[in-house]
Amino acid sequence: MENSTKRIEIGTTLNNAIEIFKKTYLVSGLAFLFITTLLVAIVFIGINFFIGFEVAAEQMKTFDPANLSLKGTIIYVACGILTTILTAPFTAGILKMMNDADNGEEVSFSTLFYYVNSPFYSSIIFASVILALISFGLNIGAQKLFTDKSIGGIISMSLSVIFSILSFLTIPNIIFKEMGVVGAIKNSISDTSSNFFQILLLLLIAVVIGYIGLLAFCIGVFFTFPIYFAVQYCIYKDLN
Repeated sequence: MENSTKRIEIGTTLNNAIEIFKKTYLVSGLAFLFITTLLVAIVFIGINFFIGFEVAAEQMKTFDPANLSLKGTIIYVACGILTTILTAPFTAGILKMMNDADNGEEVSFSTLFYYVNSPFYSSIIFASVILALISFGLNIGAQKLFTDKSIGGIISMSLSVIFSILSFLTIPNIIFKEMGVVGAIKNSISDTSSNFFQILLLLLIAVVIGYIGLLAFCIGVFFTFPIYFAVQYCIYKDLN
């Protein structure tokens, strides 16, 4: 494929991402705050309704996905899938904000909901669920396979990072190239595999920049972490 021969220039991609981030940090930060608040509210309501905060706090002290029963594993994965379904259209909306800023269009908070009622909605959800299931399978499988928790944890983390990078461009392929789910995943693997270490380094830089916001009374992280989406968008753009 033609795109597989393209290479990412780390400095250029990062500079472009920072420029787009400068144009969107306030709106995308508010959007990221909205998503986080929504999730926290749902989690709190769910915990209070099903088991109560005191029981949950006690269980979290020794929580380990590798030690869950079959029923517990199913519930754990189901909760992760539900989180994915709730957030996927919104994170796609943040990517749209990056695209709008890049094209000189107005960046609006309402763009966060752009894909909630769109022809792309089902593809976004379907792709996100598939990727989440594979990710959970790799993560839990590795931890259950190795009796040594340290080795299992390292392998699990390594597999998660590799898979996350290989599937990194799936959603951008769906919303910007209007690709089907399978095609979007295949195209993402093709593009990212030839730029794996460049993408890994860019994401590490984005995460470091994102968490700098913790220094600003913690809440600042909501306005710095969207640099991740700017980097994701710019990586997609550079490979297409």
